[in-house]
Amino acid sequence: LASSIRSYTNSSTGILKSRTDSIQKTVDRIKDQQARIEERLTTKEKRLRDQFVRLETLLAKFNAQSQYLTNQLSSIPKIGSSK
Repeated sequence: LASSIRSYTNSSTGILKSRTDSIQKTVDRIKDQQARIEERLTTKEKRLRDQFVRLETLLAKFNAQSQYLTNQLSSIPKIGSSK
């Protein structure tokens, strides 16, 4: 029994050490994946925010142009009006 316990608990070659190392490697790999995913999400969020700002600016320009054209068209005298 003592020999079996030592084979499990040996700090350099024990089964528990091996399992702990394996689990730690898995945890480290998952943390690395999480960091890469967070970095990609941050980059994508920045890109989408930049696109949104550009679209808002473009929309404001189109609205201003639409208002200008509407005003210009309303000031043109109507053809065939009896004035």
